[in-house]
Amino acid sequence: MSWFLRGFITAPIAFILALNGFGKSSLIRRLVTGSVAMGETVLCMGDTKPDYRDLVEKLGGQVIELGYGYGSINPLAVGALGSVIDQLPDPDLRRRVAARVEAGQVTIVAGLIELVRGTRIADYEETLIAASLRELYSPTGGFTPDSPPLLSDLLAVISNGADQLRQFAEEDDNLSYRASTKMLRRSLRALIEGPWGEIFDRHTSTPIDLHSPAVCVDVSRIPEGDTKLLAAVLMTCWSEGFGAVAAAHALADAGLAPPRTFGVVMDEIWRVLGVGEYMVDRVDALTRLNRVLACWLVMCSHTIKDLATMKALGFFERARAKIVGPVGPDEIERIRATVSITETEKLLVTSWAAPRPPTDDGLDGSQIRETPPGTGCFLLKTGEAAEPGIAFRMTFTPTERDSQIHNTNRRFDHLTATTPSDHDDDSGAPAMYNAHSAGSASDSGETRR
Repeated sequence: MSWFLRGFITAPIAFILALNGFGKSSLIRRLVTGSVAMGETVLCMGDTKPDYRDLVEKLGGQVIELGYGYGSINPLAVGALGSVIDQLPDPDLRRRVAARVEAGQVTIVAGLIELVRGTRIADYEETLIAASLRELYSPTGGFTPDSPPLLSDLLAVISNGADQLRQFAEEDDNLSYRASTKMLRRSLRALIEGPWGEIFDRHTSTPIDLHSPAVCVDVSRIPEGDTKLLAAVLMTCWSEGFGAVAAAHALADAGLAPPRTFGVVMDEIWRVLGVGEYMVDRVDALTRLNRVLACWLVMCSHTIKDLATMKALGFFERARAKIVGPVGPDEIERIRATVSITETEKLLVTSWAAPRPPTDDGLDGSQIRETPPGTGCFLLKTGEAAEPGIAFRMTFTPTERDSQIHNTNRRFDHLTATTPSDHDDDSGAPAMYNAHSAGSASDSGETRR
């Protein structure tokens, strides 16, 4: 954000790319800590491991749990943005915010249906969803922002097929209307009656509190193998987060609150993009809002292969700060299609990813973890010009070590003889970072200029 405000980059977007276990999440946690210290509110929407929960708790922020038997999120609720409409004195502003709330609801419901089907939703089906939502929130529908409908209520309205809905579907009688909406009703039924209903067909258990310095939505309770559900929850969380940011700005525009800046972390973005090409448009629409919302955005993935389509590559291209950690030679060649990487930089980055032979076979009973040589090393590239990047290494501070916010391998603690301060991000390796220039790794694991 500071580089954007000073004109060094044209948009406050960063994309972090590195192999698993080399410190991507640790770097993001450092960015989050610095932003909160500067008075920004940071939203970690959809924490899958979780990587950010401990930090947010230490910062006095809000933690929201979602998953089977835990919290739920209602995609038809108006969210933080809809909850401020009645506070806005300007009728035109109220109308614009209400229209945006409805558009967000339609987008999320359409996205959920696409995930259930595995194919794109039809245009007339989106129109029916929008018309049904207006019916639900009308005086005859009986629902209000304080008492929102559920997906089961949406299905009931579409199934009943009032005259107005038949007109939107361009059907002349009830029989043809039922036939044309059968697929839509089946998809909604799958959302309601299937295992997804426990999360999406209930009222939101814990609304986002933007008075918190940071917010973490912990989705680690969702099984790793439930790919589509996890993608659905992540997409819904991201939409909810951007909606909450828009709510704060609406209040500021009306003179009811001070202006604020925000940060949003979209970790594990590949989980949504990997479900299908139809998801790319949904995420693309969300990520294009950040500058308008005075919000920095950090996206993260393991490999550029996760951005398989040309449109998905746009997420990486739009990031004005590209931060590349340890990756292999093939990955560097793929990155070169988007950003200039010199041969020297290629050798440097790939050397960080190269494993080294063990110095201790453990036969003496020792279980001390060795530090992968590239742990915490990154190359920062800005723009597309053939300018050299900035190689740096992040070092944990004593406070970070003592708090163990970077120790994501606590379940292995009983198997190792390392001290709490020796743990790193995903790999559980010793922590050896800070903002130093990073050269190639020596045999001892140190990095030098």
